[in-house]
Amino acid sequence: MSFPDTVSRSIDQFIAEHPTLSSHQLQFLGLLRDFLIERGGIEKRDLIQAPFTVLHPSGIRGIFSPAEISEILALTERIVA
Repeated sequence: MSFPDTVSRSIDQFIAEHPTLSSHQLQFLGLLRDFLIERGGIEKRDLIQAPFTVLHPSGIRGIFSPAEISEILALTERIVA
């Protein structure tokens, strides 16, 4: 499976496992998917910088709870491993 397919499938699975995500959170995850596919990886600090700050000035911190952020970081680590 190609890297873009892996990223998309992983993000889609995360969304399916979290049916209560808001439209804002879904937008963020879409940005995350595109970022990962384009760059091939991500650093924790990227999540509080552009393009993620377009959705909220604090990036991921303004959109997700600390527990959700931990889950998303674990997800991105699995994807790029």
